[in-house]
Amino acid sequence: MEAVKRERIKWLAGENKELKKEYKKTFELLSKFNSVKNDKDEERIHIYFNTSKTREGNLTAECTIKGDHGSEKGYFKSSLTLFRAVVEKQKKQSEYHLPELALNEPYDALIMLLGFSPQPLLHTILTIEHKELYLVTTKESALFDSMYINEYFQFVIDTFSGDDTPADRNVSNVQKSFDELPSLNGETKIKNALIVKTIGTADTFQKIRELIEKIRKVKPKAKIAIDITGGKKSMDASAFLTAAIEKDIDIFYVDFEGYEGGKPVYGTEFLNKLENPYDIYNVDLMNKGKELFHNHNYQAACDIFTEIEDKLDEKINIFELRDLSDEVRKLRQAAGVYKWWDQFEYHEAYEAYGKLASTESEIKLTLNELKRVDENRRKIKDDWETYFKNTTDGKPIDKLKETYHKFLNSCEEKEKQNCISALYKDIGRPPDFKPKKIRKLFDKLSYDRRINCETLESLMTPAERKWFIFFAFDLFCNAKRREDQGRFEDATIRLTRILEIYAQYMFIKQGNNPFRKDNGDPVSLQPSEIYSQIFNDGQKIKRLGELADIRNNLSIIHSIGRGSSEEIKELEEQAEEFLKELWEELDDDLKRQINMTADITELNFEKNAFHFQSVREICRT
Repeated sequence: MEAVKRERIKWLAGENKELKKEYKKTFELLSKFNSVKNDKDEERIHIYFNTSKTREGNLTAECTIKGDHGSEKGYFKSSLTLFRAVVEKQKKQSEYHLPELALNEPYDALIMLLGFSPQPLLHTILTIEHKELYLVTTKESALFDSMYINEYFQFVIDTFSGDDTPADRNVSNVQKSFDELPSLNGETKIKNALIVKTIGTADTFQKIRELIEKIRKVKPKAKIAIDITGGKKSMDASAFLTAAIEKDIDIFYVDFEGYEGGKPVYGTEFLNKLENPYDIYNVDLMNKGKELFHNHNYQAACDIFTEIEDKLDEKINIFELRDLSDEVRKLRQAAGVYKWWDQFEYHEAYEAYGKLASTESEIKLTLNELKRVDENRRKIKDDWETYFKNTTDGKPIDKLKETYHKFLNSCEEKEKQNCISALYKDIGRPPDFKPKKIRKLFDKLSYDRRINCETLESLMTPAERKWFIFFAFDLFCNAKRREDQGRFEDATIRLTRILEIYAQYMFIKQGNNPFRKDNGDPVSLQPSEIYSQIFNDGQKIKRLGELADIRNNLSIIHSIGRGSSEEIKELEEQAEEFLKELWEELDDDLKRQINMTADITELNFEKNAFHFQSVREICRT
């Protein structure tokens, strides 16, 4: 213990010999109090604070207890001086094994938990600058030496917040709270302390939370601190939990550096600002990210996990957060994969998955099949870009489009002729084209429809057309996610698209092209046109037409419908029937690939996040 004292004196005084002597005397004085053998707590507290009660029951700052300690003055004053010096050193982050201390002074409110040991609490009260003070105590500890404890606290505060308190420090009176203790001894009510039940944590939790709400109702951005040193363990746990959940509340605890015989040694106190585990581990954000993930809002979840990553990086070495950081990184990457997949951006999803997991898996094989449409479309688009570049001598296509649309929208003949001349000049053709020919030429510039048509045609070969089956199953899973979100219109559109895909696939299987008119125009056939050629059942064709009308009647398509769970169920039943038929078109290897259970990070919460488990259920015979 002596080594601890010597080390502390050296840390506080440095090379200042006078300070060393002063701190040494302080420890010698406090050691006398450490040896006080007094079983009566009230007398021991009076000795420590150098207080006593007169015969009339009034408090006095003169210790009148008989014995060796009657002449000793300044236990608490000496300890407080030492404590303040320690706190100042902690704030300056001086090299020592005590924790660094970052204070957000002045606090608008300081909440103190009070049990039967007021000594360390008054160190905090008279050291941390605050505007309002709230005491939280139990009925049992609300009385001290036949007086209310808040009265005694007020007396000690008034006594020791004089000359030794920095001039700019504002330490207020004990603040009245909104809670009242029922009559004690049938006479008086206490109004200056928040009274909680002795047993259990719920009452403490609720009342402190209500107190915080009342403080913030008056000042929404109030800076609040809570000291959990003095209460019972159940009170401390509740208060800590309340502060952690409420956020932006500093939590303090007065600890002791030295102990003898299992008891703290006065003079070795220091202030410990407890880290909020909710902040360190980003509990609220993690829960929010997981909830967004479960609700299939993958973009927002990805943003949340990115924010958590940034926060963890700031404290990754202090709290050994490497494993948690790695876990969050996986969640962020997984959310990124799902984000692209949910938007039918299969190539991006495949690339993102490759960064998350390098090994082959059913997920990767499934995405590999689905991304064929993106690869084919990109190649066809590149071919068209090359064609236009050669056709227009490098003239930017967007500029040609702009001129052409200006020609179409012109009202005056002179302006039309100017546009035609500009078009002729840009494409390097002689001025003998008629407007009809110009339209035909520039129809090639509106080539998205043509590219989409040729992309789908590229998937019609026996080796490629399994893509339609994979896409149909993916649409079903996507529709289930939209249904989960209550987005019935979106779910309806996806489910009716499955019916179309089934019809297109069967039409292709018969050797037909559902994506181009007989005259060669890149326009897909209407589902009704295909149904009549692949079904001989008139009732079946009529029923499919009725299901298609569910989509057509939506407000975002042709009418004012909203979609409903009942209509979704009808569409799902028909989609499941078609999916079972499509399932039988796959060989066994491909059936294994289409197990789309998206458990790609080996973490429990996102397992089956995509409802891909329903694929196996649908296809079970």
